[in-house]
Amino acid sequence: MTAVVVFAIFMVFALKGGIAGGDVKFTTALAIWFGYPSIIYLIAIASILAFIFGSIMLLKKGLFAKRMMLFFKGLYYRFIYGVNVIPGNKLPEGDEISDEAVPFGTFLVIAAWLIYLKGVIYMI
Repeated sequence: MTAVVVFAIFMVFALKGGIAGGDVKFTTALAIWFGYPSIIYLIAIASILAFIFGSIMLLKKGLFAKRMMLFFKGLYYRFIYGVNVIPGNKLPEGDEISDEAVPFGTFLVIAAWLIYLKGVIYMI
């Protein structure tokens, strides 16, 4: 049941243009392997690591301040006035990969190893 829920949630993200199809399949496989409580931690750890990596990459490109200003301005208008004035960035059409893309699968693997090793350590 956990895998079905994870697949449905990540498929919505993929259809909105936020992640690729491989991340959907890989996360579903991880949900089958790790089960309910662990997959939540795994996704949270992977997301935090991807955020840190993406922030560092934006800092290197000099785009961090601009992206954060747009993000917080969008949140302000959304919650104070109830309007969406800043459209979200979508993935490029076709086979192009955005230069700001973050390889989420890599961070899923790192998080899966951390969760796995945590379980092995507790078994000893």
